[in-house]
Amino acid sequence: MIRYDKVTVHFQGETSPMVVRGVAELAKSRFPGSGDPAL
Repeated sequence: MIRYDKVTVHFQGETSPMVVRGVAELAKSRFPGSGDPAL
């Protein structure tokens, strides 16, 4: 099992990335429609 403590998000057109912490729930989420894992 993969465990994440933080991820770095790069938005298109933005110059600096954003660090997201506490991503346990995000790691469990899926994209609507396709059902692919979010991470």
